[in-house]
Amino acid sequence: MNICVFQFSTCALSVTLQALRQESLRFHKTETEKATKAWKEQHHQLNEMKPSFDKAVMELKKERESRRLVTENEEAASLEKEEAITSDRKGVMALEEEHLEETRQRETEWQTQHKVLEGQIECELATKEILKTSEQKPSREVEEKWLNKEEEWLNKEREMRDEMQLLNQRNAQLQVRLIS
Repeated sequence: MNICVFQFSTCALSVTLQALRQESLRFHKTETEKATKAWKEQHHQLNEMKPSFDKAVMELKKERESRRLVTENEEAASLEKEEAITSDRKGVMALEEEHLEETRQRETEWQTQHKVLEGQIECELATKEILKTSEQKPSREVEEKWLNKEEEWLNKEREMRDEMQLLNQRNAQLQVRLIS
């Protein structure tokens, strides 16, 4: 009986073990099917979401490129502005130098003309004094010529002063522009 019980136990054990194996295989198969189904659903969801992800990535790339272009354009515009400002400054400096040189030349001319006129006036005055001392009265014609020349010299002197004042004003205006 011991052998029978043992055989029965072994048999029962073998059946139980086989049932457990089949149950384990069914469980694993069911779990594998569940996992496969879940994976396929996730894969399907990812495939459905892929176009929107791709679209979002493309939009991000476009936005980055757009920003890069805007930045490059801003940098180019900034460089152009700096070059224009530099060019304008150089132009103003050149104009000021030109104006300053012109002012110097005119001042030199006026000083020369002024000295010449002073010399002529002194000569005329000396001539007048000589005439007075020699007790000769100048004729009316000579006196009128002298008065006309004197008036002409005074007019020239006035014109030169006006021109100097005008040039000084221009110079001041150019300096103000340069400072601005």
